[in-house]
Amino acid sequence: MYIVFTLITKWIMVDYKGQILAERYAQFCFAIICAPAWLYGYYQQDFMYPLYAWAFATVLATLVALPDWGIYNRNPIRWRASLLEEISDKNGKEE
Repeated sequence: MYIVFTLITKWIMVDYKGQILAERYAQFCFAIICAPAWLYGYYQQDFMYPLYAWAFATVLATLVALPDWGIYNRNPIRWRASLLEEISDKNGKEE
């Protein structure tokens, strides 16, 4: 079971700082793409420009933030040892 958990954490888990970075990149994609499109759509009096821009920003943000890129795993999570292991270690040392 430990081997499966280790493989999963290496393949699909993003550390906490990586989650923040992915969220910032996604927000940046929406801000940079949708704000000018909204202004252009307002100027042209056509709502389709912001709608297409939003769809494009959604696809781009998904490609940037969703996969487990290496830049999101620079600060690996250090898991604490199991509480049962700690108790058994303490009991073993006291005897």
